[in-house]
Amino acid sequence: MLLVVIAIWFLINTALLIASRKTIRSGGTPYLINVKGKRLIPLMSWALLSLILVISFIALKITDVSITDYSDWQQENQTRIMMTADKTYPTAEAVRIGIREGSVPEDYFISDGIIHLDYPLTRLSANNDGSSSGCRIAVLGDSFVWGQSLINQNSVMYRQLYYELTRRGYNCSVWGIGVGGASTFDEYLWLAESSLLEDIKPDILLIGYVRNDPELQSRQDAYQAEKTDSFAKKILAYPIGAINDYCPNVGYLLANRLQSSDYMALNLRYVSAENLAAYTEEVVKPLSELTKAKGIETVFVSFPRITEKAYNNKFYPPVKALFEQYGIPFFDCTPEYTAFFSSGDHAANAAVNPVDLHPGTASNRFFSLYMADLLEAEYGYLLGERSIAGEQIYNVSINDWLPQRLNVTEESVSPNAGVFHLEYPTVTEANSFLYLPVNKAHVAVSFAYPVDVAGITLEGDRLESAEIWCNTINEALGYDDLRYASLGSQQGNICVWNDDTDDRVTTIFIHAETAVTNEPLPLRLTVTCADGGVRP
Repeated sequence: MLLVVIAIWFLINTALLIASRKTIRSGGTPYLINVKGKRLIPLMSWALLSLILVISFIALKITDVSITDYSDWQQENQTRIMMTADKTYPTAEAVRIGIREGSVPEDYFISDGIIHLDYPLTRLSANNDGSSSGCRIAVLGDSFVWGQSLINQNSVMYRQLYYELTRRGYNCSVWGIGVGGASTFDEYLWLAESSLLEDIKPDILLIGYVRNDPELQSRQDAYQAEKTDSFAKKILAYPIGAINDYCPNVGYLLANRLQSSDYMALNLRYVSAENLAAYTEEVVKPLSELTKAKGIETVFVSFPRITEKAYNNKFYPPVKALFEQYGIPFFDCTPEYTAFFSSGDHAANAAVNPVDLHPGTASNRFFSLYMADLLEAEYGYLLGERSIAGEQIYNVSINDWLPQRLNVTEESVSPNAGVFHLEYPTVTEANSFLYLPVNKAHVAVSFAYPVDVAGITLEGDRLESAEIWCNTINEALGYDDLRYASLGSQQGNICVWNDDTDDRVTTIFIHAETAVTNEPLPLRLTVTCADGGVRP
């Protein structure tokens, strides 16, 4: 309907423009309004302006169609955030051990000055408690460490670090401790006020640093007082809102640009002299004293989100100097991060998805490599001697899935096959399914270690048909590049697929059909592979 109105408007103004030109040639000046001798709005100007607006609207619409569908991805990303908000799967190789239950409110760590003694522990190790490990590593951070919006939590940086150290032959355990929005102040409280250090007994703490980490609870009023919305931004918000209604993808890009300038200004306040002075007293000094008293090696590593060196230099060097003044090494990986993404091969997976700039599989791979190299170069005495850890035999096991209500359980696992049970959700359940990028409702199950799959069987009494896609390791790049490879669809209550490729599968995506849509669909999933087909 809107396109019809635009077309009619275009034709009317084109006719007015032609009529206006004829009048001008005969010596007159036509006006749009001519009442009682008052002549307003020259018709030529009105027609030209209208045509320019119409052409601009058409150009916006064409542009909106030609770029990434950000509006659908925004909805998909919100679904993924909800799905991954609290994973507490009680399995031996669980991605998230059930330390916390339910959602995490904003005041989870501090409420009325009272410190909550539970903490966000994500445990990923070669064994359940790390007791047989030669080196115990804890990675602390915010949503970068938490792995926000990642479908397969095995692709988050600390899991990738464990993979990499294992491949290099080190016997280690790696824990990830992180929650979205956590600052260095929060991370200090986890160490000082909870039993985290006593529970894990880490040999080294790797603390991730992002731009907004110097945020302090004590200075919230100051941050708000300094916040100003310029008149220009308020004016720009109106046309951007209108564009968003007409062209949601273009509107998203414009609104994101407007918001990013505010976020940039806030981050610059965090590295102001006044804020860093308070940061020193409330965080840096007590953290230094605590870790020295405990005798735990503590290292900060920057987690940049973009590759622009001049931009990153506004945030990292001042804090690096501050930490090193108090004896805590700070490694800024911006040059290496920039070099890693300079070729363009990794750009598609730098972010977790088109509308979420948290680390994607390529960024997490980079951070894991950087931290592994750092540990070898600077803290080799903690890693110990290389062993044959990378050559051990692994079972076909699943340790992560979406949504949580799949309730995946093991029937049997071995190095050659794994048999699992799951409950496919009903179509009416909210936030029950992933949708993009295959444009079909589906669920995901992820392997603890990538599997060279030979065959997949899905069966259920009420199953009528199913379609499967896989994510695999791109061996040339060294990580899962999130290509959704379709294995096709099958009919019946027993569906069988063969995978003749040599690619190691990280995640299987399942779309199932059943006539009974008001009850969960019990399914039995069997995955087979060749000998030695499971490895980090």
